[in-house]
Amino acid sequence: MSLYANGLNIQMNEVVHLTFMEQTQTGNEAVCRVAVNYDILKQMHEVLGQAIAQREANLHQVKSDISKAN
Repeated sequence: MSLYANGLNIQMNEVVHLTFMEQTQTGNEAVCRVAVNYDILKQMHEVLGQAIAQREANLHQVKSDISKAN
């Protein structure tokens, strides 16, 4: 079983249910289900966005450094 989720189902009510799905030979199967309130979801969204932006900046810097070294 893969540890990576390739699908995500979000149901938004007072409590947000995030279901991470994995595609298998027999179809999509739930890997993990998390329930959080809306404010926590907003915080997660902000933090994930910051982490992704920081990673992209680091990758850009590494590529730039490699180009300069060549």
